[in-house]
Amino acid sequence: MNIEGELPAKRTYCFVSMQTSGRKPLFEQHETFRQVVESAWAIAFSKHTDVAPGEYNLNSVGLYALVPVDREAGEAIPYLSGVLSSIREATQTAWKEYVSQQGIRQGPLLWKETFELRIIENKREISSLRDFIVQKMLGGKELSDLGLEDLDE
Repeated sequence: MNIEGELPAKRTYCFVSMQTSGRKPLFEQHETFRQVVESAWAIAFSKHTDVAPGEYNLNSVGLYALVPVDREAGEAIPYLSGVLSSIREATQTAWKEYVSQQGIRQGPLLWKETFELRIIENKREISSLRDFIVQKMLGGKELSDLGLEDLDE
């Protein structure tokens, strides 16, 4: 992510927080959960040219992301909300299929009903949230390097 210099005129950065339902199978099957979510995340962002995957952290508690959207601020939230809803639905469907195949008992929801989206106002806030996502939550590790020891139990 390039945050140096001036922000593009029609680019809006949004902070995303999608919380999981906190069900026990997420802890026990974390690697599969991560693969399901990352796959849906990549597919959704490949279909929408006005938004990039940005920087994100995924663990059994939730997904946190700093996402650039090439839309004016007033249009960014509704647009990104639609993208995130499609990710949530795709992961819910794939996860439901997986737990059914594995014989895992789980409640009906993978994600909590709502997610947080907010527009980032300036470069300082972008840097702060980027630091939160990348450094604080991941301890400097890449997403693919995380293992079960990184779960927030």
